[in-house]
Amino acid sequence: AVIAATGLQYALPVARIDSLPDSNRSLVVCDPDGEPLQKGSLPPHAILAFGAEREGVSRELISKSDHCVSIPMSPSVSSLNLATAVSAVLYAWRLGL
Repeated sequence: AVIAATGLQYALPVARIDSLPDSNRSLVVCDPDGEPLQKGSLPPHAILAFGAEREGVSRELISKSDHCVSIPMSPSVSSLNLATAVSAVLYAWRLGL
């Protein structure tokens, strides 16, 4: 994955954590059962959480989240892979959606 990333992995702060830090930042979880992503869904400086492709985000993490969003998709699309979903959400966040 690092070879295919062409350096972008060094441009975006990404981290994996096992527990949530005390923070005044909003926790936004991306889950298929969340509210469709729209303008204002992603607060500035939020902590974004994505789950593994098969398991998704844990119910425990969803219960701790401030917002739970989903990516609006055509009914003919069953799902997106994790990299595509993260890319779509980060792009929307970058645009201020």
